[in-house]
Amino acid sequence: MSIGELPRELGRYDLFDKIAAGGMASVHFGRMHGAVGFQRVVAIKRLHAHYANDGHFVDMFLDEARLAARLKHPNVIQTLDVVADESEVYIVMEFVLGESLEALMPRTDGRPIPLQVIAAIVCNVLEGLHGAHDSLSDMGEPLGIVHRDVSPPNVLVGQDGVARVFDFGIAKAAINTQETRDGVIKGKVTYMAPEQVLGGVDRRADLYAVGVILWELLVARRRHAGEPNDALYLKLASNQLTPLRPASSLRLDAPEGLDAIIARATEWEPENRFATAREMAMAIERLVRPAPAREVAEWLREAAGPRVDLLADMMKRIEGDLAPRSEPGLALLARSSTGSVRVVTASLTSPGGVASSVRPEATTASELHVTGAPSAPPRRSWTMPAALIAFSVALLVVGLRTLGNHAAADGRARVDANAAPARPPAESLPGTASSASVTSAATTALTAASTAAPGTNPLAPAPGASVVPAAKAPIGGAPARPSPHVPPPVAIVPSPPATLAASPTAAASPHKAACDNPFVVGPDGIRQIKPECM
Repeated sequence: MSIGELPRELGRYDLFDKIAAGGMASVHFGRMHGAVGFQRVVAIKRLHAHYANDGHFVDMFLDEARLAARLKHPNVIQTLDVVADESEVYIVMEFVLGESLEALMPRTDGRPIPLQVIAAIVCNVLEGLHGAHDSLSDMGEPLGIVHRDVSPPNVLVGQDGVARVFDFGIAKAAINTQETRDGVIKGKVTYMAPEQVLGGVDRRADLYAVGVILWELLVARRRHAGEPNDALYLKLASNQLTPLRPASSLRLDAPEGLDAIIARATEWEPENRFATAREMAMAIERLVRPAPAREVAEWLREAAGPRVDLLADMMKRIEGDLAPRSEPGLALLARSSTGSVRVVTASLTSPGGVASSVRPEATTASELHVTGAPSAPPRRSWTMPAALIAFSVALLVVGLRTLGNHAAADGRARVDANAAPARPPAESLPGTASSASVTSAATTALTAASTAAPGTNPLAPAPGASVVPAAKAPIGGAPARPSPHVPPPVAIVPSPPATLAASPTAAASPHKAACDNPFVVGPDGIRQIKPECM
């Protein structure tokens, strides 16, 4: 098992070297490519070369693909796709990191598998088979699937602690296009039910195989070790197999109830076996509590840690996570936006020397060259966060200014209320804007203007008075009308407040010391102007 120098391209898949091989096909590492850099490690199954040109085996292979694609169960390895090139057909399956049950089978001189772990693995297998046995067609009719090759090599214990069934290559189903040839027996004889040799099987033939697997896991030995297949065929056909020795007699912690379950599952007559795989699983669960998935995963780590680590390392290399440009034996891809592919490979030719090869295809200037090493992470754009921060600061400044303006206005209003109490509105003068508040100095100036000598400016400021530009009229007040005879009004430095004279011809009252505060609160609580200050 290795990663080849040049993966074979199968559409959007890359085919690497073998993971394992069986009698009819081999399973390879594969890599699936998708849009925006998506990729996934998969398992790709292909027929052996001497079967690839045999129409019968190709049809069987396609039957397996059609059948497995209908199976959706957590204890069955999923079939994802079927692809073909000029000469071969390939089945793409999910890649499950783990080890086959065949490699995990106990040995007489080894450490036995815990009972709870055995129960968990066998019950997972039974649940996966039950899901396959009960599968329906698109029309809702039973498919009648029988695996016919349930054996340790076709069970995978994953790193997640879940056991899965796979390889329905010789499965029997109603949708198959190929029938078994006369005289051809499919399956491994060491796990084969007697009726499978004679022809005519149903789901109970799979339960016979599970019964044999359960016994072998418990007693750490093979049932037919060293016995030739031809002799086994004859014994199966004539019902001359030696009955299984009770597992409880070979393993002290095995309950006797498991002996009864194994004996029932391996009955000669199918009618005497369990009716369904789930029924058998429930019988096991009543005797032995299956270990949770985390305990099975821990056991797998102890039993096959180095092997699983090797597979995990190869997965990372295929994904490109740990593969620099000069990584020996690993094919590196460069893909363009148009879907064209250029394969760049690097292989170790001698110590310290690296040879590379390139297979060119149609590429564009916008092609992204993938070196296999992890690409630099995309730079994060700060434009949007900076804009949001600036907008928040601007809102905060405007809010603070608004609050400050309101606070200043409230302060001025309180000062004006304490310094100059409210007084009646002034009379509007012709050609000028009316104001809600007029200072006493302005009133005095207007009153004096009525008695001023002819030829003088009635609105001229008194001697010694300070003159400042006139304030704008309050909002809502009528705009002032310009007069050809009267110059623009000026504002006088505020003096003690006073009301407008009752008549424009009345003389201004002399300033009195008692009129510094011209208001007095009357008996009724209303503030009034002192008579002497009027």
